[in-house]
Amino acid sequence: MSNHSNVTIQVCLVLHIDICDKEVSVKVEHALCHPTTTFCPDRGILTIALPFTLLGKMKDKHKLKCAFKKALLNSSFLYVSNFGNRNVQIYNISNPEVPVRIGEFNGENLNFPSGLTITDTTLYVVNPSLGNNTVEIYDITNPTSPVHVGDFKSGNLHFPDQMAISGNLIYIANGLDNKIEIYNISTPTTPVRVGEFNGANLDGPSGLIVTGTFLYVSNLNNNRIEIYDILNPTNPVHVGHFNAGNFNQPAQFAITRDILYVANFGDNMLEIYNISNRKAPIRVGEFIGGNLNGPSVLAITDNILYVSNLCDDTVQIYDISNSIKPKHVGEFNGGNINTPNGMAIVKFHDLLRDNSKPI
Repeated sequence: MSNHSNVTIQVCLVLHIDICDKEVSVKVEHALCHPTTTFCPDRGILTIALPFTLLGKMKDKHKLKCAFKKALLNSSFLYVSNFGNRNVQIYNISNPEVPVRIGEFNGENLNFPSGLTITDTTLYVVNPSLGNNTVEIYDITNPTSPVHVGDFKSGNLHFPDQMAISGNLIYIANGLDNKIEIYNISTPTTPVRVGEFNGANLDGPSGLIVTGTFLYVSNLNNNRIEIYDILNPTNPVHVGHFNAGNFNQPAQFAITRDILYVANFGDNMLEIYNISNRKAPIRVGEFIGGNLNGPSVLAITDNILYVSNLCDDTVQIYDISNSIKPKHVGEFNGGNINTPNGMAIVKFHDLLRDNSKPI
């Protein structure tokens, strides 16, 4: 009998990452394990362990390790801000339909955290409560253990809600004074305010998203989405708005290709628009599925859409392989989510892409 016959083996695949030198190694352990992510600060080693079923030939072990290494380097992490208990939860979404909670952070800097956004290895977290009105800054070089590195406000933030990044600029929606503040983040830890705008078009601005050279801003109070041309990014020009009579407290957006999803907080629906023409979106559908309860924030990874439910403390999961007919595939909470009002996703490979050592 051949030693290379097909077998089925339960193994534990372990990825070791040297955060300082950006070196990666993978090994196969012939033992059962549970999904875990740990960090050893004194050595700068991040370890990710996942159970794996090997079906094939034992001589293919090297190919398996290479494939696993590639898969994990392309894995992702989801951050969920908890407005209710003042922290940010961290989930490993290597399997996007089955998020695995791996930790949380606060650092005594968060007070009702809301909007989240990421650029390179920097995570921004909005602190909207009166007396704070800041944006906190975290280094996420190690995505499982963010490090607080500063904050900013310049006296111009008034109940900031959601954010959007375009190049070296960050736009921040001010819920109380109906303005969008603009900061230059060329140096991510020391943002510099470079302007603001309103144009008499904003009324309770909440959600922001950039697509090409256009910025969409959702107005909670008049149920409209305003469209700004940001070809000159520090001097946006209002070029229109849209509604189609279907918005009810539009809170936030997500985009995949030419499809825009809009969370309707007021009627528990998600509206779907085709934005092939960025200045003239066309409504192509909506969905509810019985799973939405105060939808507030959206995030997309590949063909999966996450929707945070502000009113029942869950995150709903939808398969959007058919972008205009999302399919509900699950939800999660784990007892750790409390009034989720911000989400952001980072792919591990993106954290390493600018380093000189090859992966």
